[in-house]
Amino acid sequence: MFRVFLLICGLSLVLLIVLAGLAGFAWAIGRVVPLHTAQIAYTSEHDGASDLFLVDMPRHLTHRLTREPLSGRDPAWSPDGEWLAFVSDRDSDEEIYLLHVYTGAIRQLTENQVADHSPAWSPDGQKIAFASSRSGSTDLFITDVFTGETIQLTANAGWNSAPSWSPDGQWLVFTSNRDGYGMLYIMPAAGGDARQITQNAGWYLNSAWSPDSRWIAFDSGGVTDSEIYLLDTTCLQPGLDCAAFTQRLTQNDRMDAGPAWSPDSRHIVYTSGANFLRYNLITIPIDCYRIPSGCETAIQVVTDERYVDWSPAWRP
Repeated sequence: MFRVFLLICGLSLVLLIVLAGLAGFAWAIGRVVPLHTAQIAYTSEHDGASDLFLVDMPRHLTHRLTREPLSGRDPAWSPDGEWLAFVSDRDSDEEIYLLHVYTGAIRQLTENQVADHSPAWSPDGQKIAFASSRSGSTDLFITDVFTGETIQLTANAGWNSAPSWSPDGQWLVFTSNRDGYGMLYIMPAAGGDARQITQNAGWYLNSAWSPDSRWIAFDSGGVTDSEIYLLDTTCLQPGLDCAAFTQRLTQNDRMDAGPAWSPDSRHIVYTSGANFLRYNLITIPIDCYRIPSGCETAIQVVTDERYVDWSPAWRP
């Protein structure tokens, strides 16, 4: 009789896993995570702590990925969509960790007494670019995910942060204030000279290279207003002025910042808020730049304004 009971339990478990698979889910110890790629990882502040969350776009279901004492922020997807690099200050200083979204396994990538932040995964999944103050100023570094070998890319008196890889893995776009304001620069991922690609007065704080290589999305503005812009990467050819290749994407009185691309390069998700207390995530089609008045009716609200939500990352 006991054997029959075990057989029934085993068949029930198999049936449960099959049904979960049919519903588009992967089963892992202690968690159920959707398999499809219409998902956005982001940071949200709940109960005074910043943690990583995952929103399932079709149904707007939200999954919490981290909790204290290992709170997290600034997620960055691996190219295969299985890992998230993120930042946590659980050891009193900012370090970069890796989270496997199916199993919940966590691995610490950096370990020192300074701030390491702004992780960005290389297109081949082998390396992570990040910003660190280990050199005395905030500079860009690249570390090998498997060997831990780390190289320093920038070395100047200003700060350099928020790197984003070109889809071919050959270039990085990033923000630096080496010449005063925070401007966008590009440089070879293997090291070399950096070229300034934005010139207008203002702050350019976050940039993201589109998966199809055509655009670099970025935010620019002041203390109370910021908008999302698109830079046509044609201007990266020698001798061209990128100011003539820049299009404004959002047009409102809100703070719009932190753009991230959909896998098909047709939409952008970003953080938007009217004050410093509530921010939510919004998606917008990139074709909106063709409409002089913008296309506010085409935007989609991803999260509500109950919390402060920021640093979105669309799953590859």
